[in-house]
Amino acid sequence: MYGGRCAFAVLRTDDGWRLSEVVVREKWRRLPGPRTAPVID
Repeated sequence: MYGGRCAFAVLRTDDGWRLSEVVVREKWRRLPGPRTAPVID
């Protein structure tokens, strides 16, 4: 699972709108896997 921002640039052509650029900036990521148990004193 991750989160961040995406930016899209579009270009108008004779056939309609087309994506001309996609930029993804990842801000955080949570990797799957076992979680450690909390430490209890």
